Amino acid sequence: MLSSIKVSSPPSHIKNVERVDEESEDPILPPPPSEIPPLDFVKDLASNIQLNLFLAVGLEENQYIPTLSYSDFASLFRSGKLTWASIIYFVTEKYKRLAGGEEEGLKAISEKFNIILAKNLSSIEEPKNVLLFPGRWPGFTLGTADALAQDILAHTLNKSHIFISRVAHPLTNKENAAELNPHLTWGPSGLLYTERYFYDAEVGMGEEIFGREIRFGLTHNFRKFIFVKVKSHSDPPQRLLNLFFSG
Repeated sequence: MLSSIKVSSPPSHIKNVERVDEESEDPILPPPPSEIPPLDFVKDLASNIQLNLFLAVGLEENQYIPTLSYSDFASLFRSGKLTWASIIYFVTEKYKRLAGGEEEGLKAISEKFNIILAKNLSSIEEPKNVLLFPGRWPGFTLGTADALAQDILAHTLNKSHIFISRVAHPLTNKENAAELNPHLTWGPSGLLYTERYFYDAEVGMGEEIFGREIRFGLTHNFRKFIFVKVKSHSDPPQRLLNLFFSG
């Protein structure tokens, strides 16, 4: 469940997208064997009416929400072509290909995702939103997510909103989440984000044990999250009221 956090504070710096030499022939490394979001968490995010999502970047393949594949992300990131147009191309081509496969379960999910994507990429539809989930995939940092969010806001046809996940301080709860969270940003950020939502349950992120079993109950992998709604640079500025979230 998400709890809204009202905001009134100024912007923080946005880092540039990190780039890798597109001539590099180094193999794409797999993501780390830790910080794996559990499927129940993904399902909860996909069905949340406040986030209202139709696409995610940074989550594992799943049956609840269309995603950009890690291999496609890594290829785009290394070539310096991590843009909204490229993401949409790779995502739509992936699910078209999978929908034409022979595995019935995967085929049915992919056909459903094709319908979701076609509907929500139309300029005439009411906007659903995009989630950027940085932190696990190599190269997908908070700075990369911030820069990608601005590219999406500048080029999406139906004016979708962009949410970015941020790891909250371990002691965050619904009562104190209105304060400026030190793990949310390194400075005031009211001009950067318009809304914040606190996920009020600890999430046991997965970790591969000895390269085989994925365990989700290890206490050192418990995380709390805040989801921030990104404001376009073209939006009018807000006046600074204080250094805390009003709440």
